[in-house]
Amino acid sequence: MDCRAPLGYDREEVRALIERVLAGSEYEFEFLDPSEPTWSLTNTALYQCITGSLLSYVPNAEVTPYMATGGTDSRFFRQFGVVAYGFQPFKVEGSYSD
Repeated sequence: MDCRAPLGYDREEVRALIERVLAGSEYEFEFLDPSEPTWSLTNTALYQCITGSLLSYVPNAEVTPYMATGGTDSRFFRQFGVVAYGFQPFKVEGSYSD
């Protein structure tokens, strides 16, 4: 299984979740890439610049952090305190209200 820890979860919390979900099943568990998750906060000047720039082109846009598939080298920069973001703009059509 390949997974990424959601923001705020550490490796042991991910392990505990997987063990709960697979309880009663026979399996072996091993972290192949045991790096701790990294992220950049959203209260930075760079994030505000990205948001401001996007809103200047699409005034009603919503800038929302999310986790995407794939990976970048940003995690290595973040380990040294460098703020880094991926940027994948996409347009959502329609209403998603309950």
